[in-house]
Amino acid sequence: MTGNARRVVECGTHGEREPAYVCSHLLDGLRARDIRSIGFYEASSGEDGSDSEESCGWCQACEDGRVAEGGWNDRSEGHARIQLICSGCFDTIRQLASSAVS
Repeated sequence: MTGNARRVVECGTHGEREPAYVCSHLLDGLRARDIRSIGFYEASSGEDGSDSEESCGWCQACEDGRVAEGGWNDRSEGHARIQLICSGCFDTIRQLASSAVS
């Protein structure tokens, strides 16, 4: 496999898509169609020092834990329980979050 291999996630809703990562709380919010009550934060490209272009999001409680811990570490990541989703589901979370702002 070359370094240019495309990584994909097979989603029952969106088919083959790019991978994305969210805290378990956002995944629960997606299922309930309610992101408004839990908040939404999205990593900027390279924000965590990685060169990953994959989308990553977390809720207000995870942001509070991340800040209290001085960043992502075993403890803050343990609270977040990061889950793999597809980029289509991530876009839906983003849309739900932006519609909550209006």
